[in-house]
Amino acid sequence: METKLRIDKCLKDLYDILRSHIKPLWNSSIIDEQFINSEASIQFIQAAKPYDSNSSLLITVLNSLLTNYQDTSLSIELLKEICFTNFIATQADNAAAKTMRTFIIDMTRLDPHIIRTYIDQTTDLLTSEYIKIVSANFDSVLSSYHIRVAALTAFCSVIEKLLLSDDLDDGQRKMRDNLLQILRVCFYLFLNKIFILNFIRNMYLIQYIETFELDLYRLRVSTCAVRKDAVTLIMHMLLNNPYFVIDSTRAPFEERQTDAETKLDELCTELEKLNKNNHEEKKIEKEKLQFDDDDDDEDKSINDENEIKVNNNQDGLRFMDLIEQANRHVVYLFNSFTLTDCKQVVDFFVNLRHYRLVLPNIEQSLRLMFSLIWPLDKSICKAITQTLVKIYFDVTPIVLPLYVKFNLSNLYLNEKNYLNR
Repeated sequence: METKLRIDKCLKDLYDILRSHIKPLWNSSIIDEQFINSEASIQFIQAAKPYDSNSSLLITVLNSLLTNYQDTSLSIELLKEICFTNFIATQADNAAAKTMRTFIIDMTRLDPHIIRTYIDQTTDLLTSEYIKIVSANFDSVLSSYHIRVAALTAFCSVIEKLLLSDDLDDGQRKMRDNLLQILRVCFYLFLNKIFILNFIRNMYLIQYIETFELDLYRLRVSTCAVRKDAVTLIMHMLLNNPYFVIDSTRAPFEERQTDAETKLDELCTELEKLNKNNHEEKKIEKEKLQFDDDDDDEDKSINDENEIKVNNNQDGLRFMDLIEQANRHVVYLFNSFTLTDCKQVVDFFVNLRHYRLVLPNIEQSLRLMFSLIWPLDKSICKAITQTLVKIYFDVTPIVLPLYVKFNLSNLYLNEKNYLNR
């Protein structure tokens, strides 16, 4: 409110100045033009903010200036105005918030350097929301949905276009890590699949397990939309996971883990002996110091490579355990009174049906899903019927025909009562 009053006062003062006889004060027409341009810019920005149909047209003009003339001055000023606006006070997603969302997303797409320059101001749009999420207060969301989506989408674009290079300095890496942390915490918001896929693509391997564990907590949130997006993210993280493929099983992972740990222990023991011998030789032959250092660097590289293999196998086994936990939590949503939950769970198991070897308990979940084929809601019945056709009749080459027959046999034997009905 205070900011709005200050802006209104500035506009009134400018209007009074224009009405007064100030022409003799100008020593040059250039100053006159600069003043008029400044006044026009302020009026333009203020015209873009009202909640009417003209705002979308003015945003189009701004995008045209940015694209055709590389003029970023008005865009930067409007971004500042958006950051100063108290969208929480409005407690509504009106036309202005939607227009500003379009502007921020388009501006980031055209020139992500603007958002990167004013990253702190853009982050302020999420500050109150970020605090609520961290404090696990999921049910008191007051800020604008459109502004949240705009800010998070802008962060994705900045990371993807400016912060994925291998030659980043310390400040850029810190900014990237901070943005990824915000995305990890705020991904539960009501976002579309495009955002989720962009988020997974920009995620680093070391953050994969942490993000998945964070998402498991979202499955227990009381808000249906939060649970829906949590299920969607889990599904896409499994489909795009870097640890195993469709026909993977737990046994090879455990075997590789044991072999890697054994090899690492043997290598560490061997390196200790070599380092001890080298240390004694260095006392006698100082001229070989540089040569021995090169050998030490090579040995250290081999040791690091084996440690990476051990950690990757550990993460793969941990990810399988988390998938099992997610499977149990998602199955509980079949008992939800919300139709959206049930449909989302059906979509979850349809997309993950080929991971039967990785998830042995998914068969039981599928049979439980088929038991819902006779609910009162016709849309659920239709979804289950289509799922049955996809899983057991529209067979892709990934699934062996023999395994399909085995699944059908289990279905007939274990669900014969439902089939009789």
